Amino acid sequence: MDYEKQFGMGDFVNPRVQEIIAECFPEKLSFDALYVFSDGKINGSANSIVLEGKKRVCLCFLDVRAFSYVVHIAKNAEISLYTCYETESASDVHISCDENSFCEQMVLQMTTSKQNIIVCQARNSTYRGGYFQLSGKQNGIQLFIDKDGENANTDLFGVFFPVENNEYSINTRVNHNSPLCETEELFRGIADDSASGAFSGLVYVAKGAQKTTARQQNRNILLSANARIHSEPQLEIYADDVVCNHGSSTGQIDEEALWYMQARGIDKVTAMHLLVTGFAGDVLQKISDEALRTKIEYFISKNLQR
Repeated sequence: MDYEKQFGMGDFVNPRVQEIIAECFPEKLSFDALYVFSDGKINGSANSIVLEGKKRVCLCFLDVRAFSYVVHIAKNAEISLYTCYETESASDVHISCDENSFCEQMVLQMTTSKQNIIVCQARNSTYRGGYFQLSGKQNGIQLFIDKDGENANTDLFGVFFPVENNEYSINTRVNHNSPLCETEELFRGIADDSASGAFSGLVYVAKGAQKTTARQQNRNILLSANARIHSEPQLEIYADDVVCNHGSSTGQIDEEALWYMQARGIDKVTAMHLLVTGFAGDVLQKISDEALRTKIEYFISKNLQR
């Protein structure tokens, strides 16, 4: 898709921007707007944008140094953010979700990149975040969420899959500062060769944040003896009327299931693909766009076929 022709943005939509978007997202995925974040500016102008109405938006980050940006989701807006990177800097992206707004953000890290995402939720807002680390030498996401209004809902999910000697990490902190809020976290880690991954998640419930519901789960699978994944789910609760739980597990591929599938004529590569995508299936089903879900399954399969 020719984004320069579609959006008429000249130098901001250069061939490399188009390559990054094409690498991360399926061709049939169209956008209502495209914003390029570079050198502390968005499309060469201010460092903040306001998104209103119902839109599907692409955010492409090209920073070589760390900057700070603001994305404001207006009251009653329904915004889907598709986010991709080519940067080793750790820029801060502040996403402000106004009252009754809905924001869904899909984040793909396919080259070495680090990002700090800071989300502030007003009352009755919803933030859904999907984070996928599937290529690149070192990838890191630091996610901070403040629930500053009642009935703010958060749904976080993702898959990280380092191979060779790559290192990936996802760190989350969700602050329940108001009552009647809900958080769901579901992450899957896969590691092969001598790669390492890490998940760290903290759910904080303030003293006055009664009627909080929070669930946090991280499961990991190691495909080689030298692969490592560190998991640290945490709860810090100061209210007494809450429903909160967390869990973590790390294990090996099911060799018996692998043998069973091969014994019935399924080759090893296909069998591994079925087992691994099945392991990540509950996360993948959360991706609302079918074409994007298919492309992420392709990236997982590509890592298995090296």
